[in-house]
Amino acid sequence: MFFFFGSASAAPLFPTPVELVPGGEQPRVAISAGGQVAAVWMHGFFTAPGCCSNFHDEVVAASGSALRGLWEAPEVISIPGYSILPEVAVDAQGDAAAVWLDSYPQMGAIYASYRPASSGVWQQPATVSAAGENGTDQHVLVEPDGDALAWWAELGEGEGAGIVAYKTALRPVATGVWGPTREFAVGRHPGGLRLAVDARGHVFAAWVSGGALEAAMLPLASASWDAPVTVAPAPAPPVTVERVQLAVSPDGNAAALWQQVDKRCPLTTF
Repeated sequence: MFFFFGSASAAPLFPTPVELVPGGEQPRVAISAGGQVAAVWMHGFFTAPGCCSNFHDEVVAASGSALRGLWEAPEVISIPGYSILPEVAVDAQGDAAAVWLDSYPQMGAIYASYRPASSGVWQQPATVSAAGENGTDQHVLVEPDGDALAWWAELGEGEGAGIVAYKTALRPVATGVWGPTREFAVGRHPGGLRLAVDARGHVFAAWVSGGALEAAMLPLASASWDAPVTVAPAPAPPVTVERVQLAVSPDGNAAALWQQVDKRCPLTTF
C-alpha cells in the first residue's frame, strides 16, 4: 500500500511515494482542511496454509499529516474475521470515522470506529446495524462539530431480495456512542443514497425514488429533514437512474451526478 502527500503551496510538492505496508487492497483516504489524513484498507492473510477457509481480512487504518509528511504506524481497527470494503471520513479538526462490512463472523453486519483528533486513537469498533441485519453500500461522514453519521443499505432476506431500506446511525461527540439505527426516508424506498455535509454542518442527501432523482437537506441543529424535492424526473422505461454521486462545497453549494442506463443496450447518458 503506497501513499504520497501533495502540497498546494507556491511550488506544488509531490514527493516520492511511501510504502505504508506490503500488500493491502481497497484503499480509501480522507484529508481535513488542516492537512490531517486518515487512510483505511483491507489486509488479507492466511491463518493456516492450504485452504481458502483459513483466509481472513481485516481493516487497517493509518493516520498522517500532509503538513509534516509523516505517517503513524498502521493499526488493525476491525474485529477478527472477514472485514471488507472500508470507507473513511474526517472533519476539519482531524476527527476521523470509518465503516466497513463484516461478512464473517457477523454475516453482513456494519461496523464503525471513531478516532478523535485529540487522542489520535481509534476506538473499539461498534456494530451500527441492527442485530441480524444484512447490510451493504456502507458510507460515513464527519460533521464540522465532530459528530459522525454512518449510512448503509439493508438487504432483504433470501437470495436476490435486493435492498429494502437505507439505515443511518449517528455518533454525537457529546455521548461518544453510536446511536440507534434509523430508517432514512421511510416509505420512499430510496436507492443509491448519498450524503454530504458542508462547513456549517448542513447535511445534504440525494437518492433515487420511484425512478426519479430526489434530494433533501438536514439543516444544522434540526432533528428532521426538509421535504424532499425532485431534481430530475423519472425517465421513460426502460431507462433507469443509477450510480448517484453527491458533492457539497464548504459554503453549501451542492452538485449531483447520476447515470441514466438504457436497459436495452449498454449505452448510457449522464
